[in-house]
Amino acid sequence: MAPLAGSAWGQRALALALALAAIPAILSASAFWQETPIAEGEPSPRTVYAPDLIRIDDPEATARERRNAEEAIPPTVVDDNVARRAIVQAVQDTFTRVEEVREPSAGEETQALGVSEQVDALREQLDLPASAIRELVSLSDEELAYVRDEALDVTQQLAQDVLNHLNLGLRQLV
Repeated sequence: MAPLAGSAWGQRALALALALAAIPAILSASAFWQETPIAEGEPSPRTVYAPDLIRIDDPEATARERRNAEEAIPPTVVDDNVARRAIVQAVQDTFTRVEEVREPSAGEETQALGVSEQVDALREQLDLPASAIRELVSLSDEELAYVRDEALDVTQQLAQDVLNHLNLGLRQLV
């Protein structure tokens, strides 16, 4: 019985060796049979993978995508009291300049300028049309004070309303 047991182990070892050698050989032989050349203009008979990632720069597409990304971001508005005060101060300064040109300085012995001279003097100082400057100069002191007060009220309200409107619009976008 010993020779029969030895031959069974031998047969098993031989079968295992053949299986370990034959299966990889059969699988790799099919790869060699399919190795056909790739012809230009023809579909490839196999999948070809690039060894490295290929980047193609397209400045126009990049610029377009950047613009689209910028447009997708909603604007940010910050409550800026300094800017609001600067707007109101600019209106106040306009009326102060008109008042200074209308009346000669205290202590100077000069007479008041005429309307056209006042308009010419203010044209250099103010960023207003000549017709608006002429209207301001032609007002009486009481009328000018009234217009100044109303303009300041409107300017303050406008600065507040614009800021509130922009903030409300941003809340609706978000």
